[in-house]
Amino acid sequence: MEVHDNQPGKNAMRRFLTCLALGILVAVVWWLARAPFVVADLGPGTHLVTRPNLEFVLVGNAAGEWRVVSREGDSGADGFALPPGLRGWPALDSKGDIYALHEEKIICLRDGAFLKSVELPKKSKEEGSGRLWSIDAEDMKLAGVDAADQPVLMWLSPEGPRLFVRDVEKETWQLLAVGDDEAQPAPGLKRDQLLLAPGRRAVAFPGSDGWEAWVYGSGTVTRRVAEECRGLQAAFSPTGDALIVDGKVKGLWRLELEEETLRFMAEGNLGHHDRIPFSVAFRELEPGKESSVVMAAPQRDLHGYLQIFQTHLSGGGRWSLGGGAVHHYAPAFSVDGSLLSYVQADFDDSSSDAPFEDIYLMNLAAPQRGAMHLASRRGGRPGQGPVFVGDGHALVYIAGGRVKEVKLADD
Repeated sequence: MEVHDNQPGKNAMRRFLTCLALGILVAVVWWLARAPFVVADLGPGTHLVTRPNLEFVLVGNAAGEWRVVSREGDSGADGFALPPGLRGWPALDSKGDIYALHEEKIICLRDGAFLKSVELPKKSKEEGSGRLWSIDAEDMKLAGVDAADQPVLMWLSPEGPRLFVRDVEKETWQLLAVGDDEAQPAPGLKRDQLLLAPGRRAVAFPGSDGWEAWVYGSGTVTRRVAEECRGLQAAFSPTGDALIVDGKVKGLWRLELEEETLRFMAEGNLGHHDRIPFSVAFRELEPGKESSVVMAAPQRDLHGYLQIFQTHLSGGGRWSLGGGAVHHYAPAFSVDGSLLSYVQADFDDSSSDAPFEDIYLMNLAAPQRGAMHLASRRGGRPGQGPVFVGDGHALVYIAGGRVKEVKLADD
């Protein structure tokens, strides 16, 4: 018996849907092939330590274990593990050497091998005063590495935090002080409130009279104070010649470290929130022209939301990079300043839960294209990124307990 197809319409619809599915598949493959970035998984991790121009990152986890991960690798197996039992976070110097607090000394590693160790100060006597300190290694924290590639220590003394820096010529520790006037960071100092300057040996922190900047080296120590400037955050300029603070009156002010003057910089503020770490970023609008440097930082708008504003360091105004009834923060620029990555979140100020964040990437040379969504995560913790690494063609961040690397195309 001969059977005829009585449903030519259904067969045509099937052929149409099949062609449509194939067309969509081809379009997706074509888009992926031309996508401006590729995301690689670098393995598990909860926080990052990075340094500009280095081709690797330090990845830590909740157990205090750290490893080195090359950004060229596709997994976390390409790096090596730092020795177990480190106290606190390690730090990187400009050459890529790793400094870490281990037992009663600081160890330094290079290219996966032990380079040297530096004993911690155990007793320190101030010349001419007869004062003698007895120091327990458990009370020491590695604050970071300064512009001379020397470690900086914070001592949690019975009288409050104190700072130790290295005398490069004598190869000894020096309690940071001017005479009897010691550098005294406020108790309960947060990780993002002890600042190490780029470009010069200097530290800054909130003190009893306002933000303080201490410049040291070559046997001299100088203390600068932004009187009554008690904002919770501050930032060094890229060259380390000034400390940018919230003024005692409205606006952003510059504490000039050479002139010991406090001068008005621009309208605005350094916006902060207790549930997220504070960070700023800098770029040159005109390459090689120092007067064109701008700072990108979260600032509170009229409705109380954090919005990223760019502000000229030489004065002359500011402008917003976005807006809306959500928070924007954690700006990061690529090396050439053409790309901006940032975080967006909408959270209740009264809640203590970790905020749900979205990470975006924007091409500032073509802002009409809009921002590209990279990932979502539970955030609010320091060291999660995003941050550009190497030559600026890769972006690293943590999401979902994994380290992600965005490899950017040249165009």
